[in-house]
Amino acid sequence: MRNKCLILILTFSIFMFQTGAFAATTKGFKGAITVIDSASQSFQISNGDSVSEKEKNVNILVVSDTLFNGVSSLDELRPGDEVSVEAVPQEKSELWEARSISLVKVKIRDTAL
Repeated sequence: MRNKCLILILTFSIFMFQTGAFAATTKGFKGAITVIDSASQSFQISNGDSVSEKEKNVNILVVSDTLFNGVSSLDELRPGDEVSVEAVPQEKSELWEARSISLVKVKIRDTAL
């Protein structure tokens, strides 16, 4: 009986680990890019806070396994572009680590004629 309980607990733990139940919580953000810091591979978006209905700045870190949709890298994004980001919080930091970044709307660029 004791072995059956141990096997059941072990099986449940493996299942929970594989389904991401122990993984960091992913959160979605959508907003316009306000600042890009290429040196630190990060950017800031102005994101509407649904609770307070105020704008909130969110700092996003791009890592090597970040997936891009609509652009191929951080270098192609510009302030004013609207993006949708899925990210997880970094421990002991106000940065959110991007899992995916999708370009929603490109800000029309001023061009010299």
